[in-house]
Amino acid sequence: MRPLFIRALAILVYTAMVEALIATPDIAVNSTLMFAGPAPQPWTGLKSNTSTNPSTTSYTSGGASRLAFYVPTWSTNPAWLTFYKSLVMIGIPTLVTTNITEAIKHPVVLAYEAFTGTVSAADATSWTNYVSGGNTLITTTMTTTNAQMRALFGITSSTTNSAVRGVIMLQNVASSPGSVYMSQFDQTDTRDSQIPLWGTLVNQSFPTVGYSSTNTSVVALGKYALHATPTATEATFLSITLNKGSNNGQAIAFGLDIGKYIGLSQGNNTWGIPRGYAASYEPGYDSFLRLIKSIYANSKGYITVWPVPSNMGVHFVWSYDIDASDSWAGAVTVTQSLAKLGGVGTINWQTKLSKDAYDINFFTEYYGNISIVEAYGFMELASHSVSHSINLD
Repeated sequence: MRPLFIRALAILVYTAMVEALIATPDIAVNSTLMFAGPAPQPWTGLKSNTSTNPSTTSYTSGGASRLAFYVPTWSTNPAWLTFYKSLVMIGIPTLVTTNITEAIKHPVVLAYEAFTGTVSAADATSWTNYVSGGNTLITTTMTTTNAQMRALFGITSSTTNSAVRGVIMLQNVASSPGSVYMSQFDQTDTRDSQIPLWGTLVNQSFPTVGYSSTNTSVVALGKYALHATPTATEATFLSITLNKGSNNGQAIAFGLDIGKYIGLSQGNNTWGIPRGYAASYEPGYDSFLRLIKSIYANSKGYITVWPVPSNMGVHFVWSYDIDASDSWAGAVTVTQSLAKLGGVGTINWQTKLSKDAYDINFFTEYYGNISIVEAYGFMELASHSVSHSINLD
């Protein structure tokens, strides 16, 4: 009797929770935005309200061949840690520093959100000498009005007219100084050559800065395309610039906070920027990391670390969540691919009792796909068992 009593009690509690949730009048359901609660405040920051002090980490040591990740504004930019981790994960040996003297010992410096305000004359001179010495300086959101820094990057002006920008269109101009970095991006594939910025759930773009230049030595590695007219580029305002100097030194500016873009993407808080809801791959910030890695790998004395050492085997576990009805098409493709590789996997099939603000219940329309997967015989079917929405229908 006790197990039956416990089960009955659990059912009653669950039913009461669902009924209370449905009856709650202060849950504002918006069928267009598909979220509950107050109006969204996109791009306001990451989940963490505090920023990790680099000096308290073990990331501040290493040899001079490492990329120097210069973060003088770490206290107001918590996404520096997300950016750093991403650089390491893609195989770039990276040292974190808040000290310009340490940073300029390295052939490549990524100055994260370092030139968004006042830059001292001494620092501007140090950076100019650094690039003139044949080194590479990369930065994000370069909005300082310091004339020496603008000359260093070859930027005439900048604008934060970001609400209307749809994508960054990566450019590959043959025989230009940037082609060695940009040839890796397939210009015939928009997923590979365009980085999305437009948040479809809030009808505005991720915050960006556009650069203009009258310097003929400046090469556009990226341009903005307007959301309203996606076939047209906002040519006056460049998204990624490269200014080649003497002794092969160069200064490269990205027109957005890449750390925040990565952090929001990893937290699934990009307000509809990805171009597919399910069953597709969105390169997104991977494109930024690939470009930075290419820049570093073409510097002097570089060392890169690959996630999988040469001639070493890899064991991996494949777990595939079916928490969107159209994911079943991808599940069939995954199963077929694993069959060719001799692999096995688990598919967690969402078996919710009710429709919700996101999708149908049970996914009964996709039994044909389920049967195909099951027929292969090696895929384990498990229950996802949860809904990603509190708006039940």
